[in-house]
Amino acid sequence: MVAAISVATLSVAVILCKILFLKNAGIKVGFLSKLISSALFCLTGIIAAFSRGRLDIFAALMLIALAAAFAGDILLAAPAFLKDEYKGLFSAAGGAAFLFSHLLYIVVFLCAAPPILYLIPVAAVVPILYGCFIKAKLLSPKKNSVPIVAYGAVLGCLIFSASGLALNGLVLGYLALPAALLFVLSDTALFFYNFGHRPFAVSRTAVNYLILLPYYAAQALFAVAVFFLP
Repeated sequence: MVAAISVATLSVAVILCKILFLKNAGIKVGFLSKLISSALFCLTGIIAAFSRGRLDIFAALMLIALAAAFAGDILLAAPAFLKDEYKGLFSAAGGAAFLFSHLLYIVVFLCAAPPILYLIPVAAVVPILYGCFIKAKLLSPKKNSVPIVAYGAVLGCLIFSASGLALNGLVLGYLALPAALLFVLSDTALFFYNFGHRPFAVSRTAVNYLILLPYYAAQALFAVAVFFLP
C-alpha cells in the first residue's frame, strides 16, 4: 500500500512541477507532463489492486475507469497538435471517455455499499448550479448548455454515491468523496475557462491551479481507493 501512495503522490508531484516550473515550457512539455501524471495514477490503481491480494470485478472496473480517464487526457490534449477539422472530434471523444469513467466510478460506489436514499437530492445540486450559471449568463455555452447540465447530473451522482460510502463509515468513501468534490471544482473551472463571461472567466494562470491540480489529485485519490474496495 505504501507503494501505491508513493506513486499517487508522484503523479500529483509531476503536474505540480509542471505548474510551478514549466508553465511556459510549451505545448509539448505540457502534454508530456500530463501523459506521465496520467500513467502514474493508472499505475497507482494497478498497484493498489494487486496489494489487496485479489482482482475482483470492482477493482477491474476501477482500473478500466482510470484507463478511460487516461485515454480522455490524451484525446483532449491531442487537438493542440491537430488541424481544426479534427479538433471537435477528438474533444468529443475525450469528453465521452471521461463520462464513461465517471459512470464506472458511480456503479462501483453504489455497489460497494447500500445507497442512502435521503442523500438523493445531493445529486441534483451540481446540475442545478450549472443551470443557474447559464441562466444568469455567467456561462454562455450556447449549444453546449444541455450537455453541460447533463454532465453536471453525472457529477452530482458521483458525489451522491461517494457520500453514501463515507456515511457508511468506509475508508473508500473518505477517499472517494473529496475526489468527487475535486472533480466538480476542476470541471466547473474548466467550464468557466471555456465559456465564462468576464470577470467570471477563469484566467490562463488560474487554469493550472483550478483545473489541472484538482483533477490529478482526484484521480490519485480514486486510484488509492482501489485498495479499500470491499
